[in-house]
Amino acid sequence: MNILSKFINVVINPVGAACNIQCSYCYIKTNDSVNAGRLRLGTIIKFVDTLNSIEDLEYVNFTWHGGEPFLYPIESYKAIFEYIDKNFSKKYCHVFQTNGTLITDDWIKLFSEYFVSIGISVDGADYESNKARFSDEKIYKKMISNLDLVLNSNLYTSIFITLGRHNIDKIDEIFKFLVDGKFIEEKKPNGFYINPIKKKIGNELSVNEWLEIIEKMDEFSKRTGIENSLTPQIQRAINGEIPSLCMLNGACNKFINMNVDGEIFKTCVFQSQSNYLGNIDEDNIKNKIIEYIDHIQIPSLDSFYNRLSKDDRFIYMQGDGCSNFRGSNNNSVYVNGIIEYIKNIIQ
Repeated sequence: MNILSKFINVVINPVGAACNIQCSYCYIKTNDSVNAGRLRLGTIIKFVDTLNSIEDLEYVNFTWHGGEPFLYPIESYKAIFEYIDKNFSKKYCHVFQTNGTLITDDWIKLFSEYFVSIGISVDGADYESNKARFSDEKIYKKMISNLDLVLNSNLYTSIFITLGRHNIDKIDEIFKFLVDGKFIEEKKPNGFYINPIKKKIGNELSVNEWLEIIEKMDEFSKRTGIENSLTPQIQRAINGEIPSLCMLNGACNKFINMNVDGEIFKTCVFQSQSNYLGNIDEDNIKNKIIEYIDHIQIPSLDSFYNRLSKDDRFIYMQGDGCSNFRGSNNNSVYVNGIIEYIKNIIQ
């Protein structure tokens, strides 16, 4: 097993696409039934045991995703966390990605006990900026209240912001919200992500707008110490290190995804027959996982490295900005903004 294969990001969808809100720009075909389907506890444990049996694997990042992962029973998560804590021999961490509306003190207590990190999706400092996410202002206010609860718990917390025409005019308010929002008081998130809308709905931003946003992200992080997901990784590549951000490094084979039926896919979130790997109940699924995560990926012709004239400073930037997203939306505009940002900082 090569050195890069010693780490894997495992995305688990315990309730599939079930979600209690319906974001207009969601790239996943969500199911508004909160009882649409659930992953059996025994299936998750079997998956954990399979990963544990891969001898050369050293670190596993368990990402609990959806839909909305908080629709899965808290008692089941407690049982999973206990099992992993007692039986899993690899280094690991847990990360939850959520809309933030269902968090309670009981969840905070559980997450604190098992050192769970959490990412909450917020599109701005007011309800108007979040209308694409929340149909009712009361739901938005509940999320804000829960975010305050999370930040005061000292859990490692990241804010995920989807940026489009619906909130671009309030970008300065978004940055202000991150550092001294009305809910934060002396608490701040540990990091933030600003991402483009993942499907075409007619409100995508321009290359120049993305360039300006990325520059503001970098300045904001340096000034406040709240790290963004992008510019430090670009600098990491310039310094001759492998960036950890998958859209930059192109290491898609560091992700596998399991749905409610125990089917495993060679992807972060894009489940389709073309990236189907197998079912956890198959006798040879372990070997399939090893073969997948250990194979050497062919660099994309549209990689950052190629587009930056094969400059050796960017030899580790073999990603193309996520071809899955680029195939279904205007993500290439975002990538072009990143290219322009890099060209500016190396001049």
